[in-house]
Amino acid sequence: MSAARPTPFRASAVFGRTFHVWFTALPQLLLVAALVQAPLVALRWWTRDAAAEATLRGATARALPLADLALSAVAEAFAVWIVLQRLRGERPDALRSLRAGSRRLGTALGITAILNAPNGVNALLEALSLKGVAEAAGTRLGVWDAAIVVFTFVVSIFVCVPIPVALVEERGVIASIGRSWILTRGHRFTIWWVYVLLALVAGLVYGVFYVLPLPETGAVSFALDECGNVLLTSFACVLPNVVFHALREAREGIGSERLAEVFD
Repeated sequence: MSAARPTPFRASAVFGRTFHVWFTALPQLLLVAALVQAPLVALRWWTRDAAAEATLRGATARALPLADLALSAVAEAFAVWIVLQRLRGERPDALRSLRAGSRRLGTALGITAILNAPNGVNALLEALSLKGVAEAAGTRLGVWDAAIVVFTFVVSIFVCVPIPVALVEERGVIASIGRSWILTRGHRFTIWWVYVLLALVAGLVYGVFYVLPLPETGAVSFALDECGNVLLTSFACVLPNVVFHALREAREGIGSERLAEVFD
């Protein structure tokens, strides 16, 4: 049997597929996003009204971004099977997708821990500086922050699909990161352009919400913010999985039918 012909990797096609999968599987993706975001919603609600000391509030505020990164990885893992089902034209099975993601959850969290280690160190330095322990390093924080920005950009473009690799190809933490680096080779500018398009759309959506007469404080405002976070999470967990699918098609001619065999 002859090998399938590779499909060109185009930003417009990846972006269009992502929106199609997101829109047609929105109920299942919202369920996944809501389950994943529930702990953070509870934590944000507690820090909103808690009568805690300023130091505790500051430490909690610095922990929230790291927790958000970890839960984003969980959502991405939970969404892999949903995305592949929609790409195959099947009806998404949220429970099956949750089970599939749960089996490789440790790997997904390990990948996230390695790729976001500088952010963790940065949060630790900021927490220590609040106590006066890291004040001597204050003059270097500007260079450190710039290095983190560069590192985050490299990770988001050069190593953007390690979690789908871990689930679909059943690889370990380091092997999944290395495989992601190889898959993106030759397509990194296109991947960058995909994320530029995403940023433009997100900016447009936020601009619409900015001009609407929405409440700025209170429980209603909090609920609207959290609904927006859940909606954003439901979309963000789709994009890397679609990018992985498109990269496998472009480099190896492997479509969703063969990619999903590991879950059958």
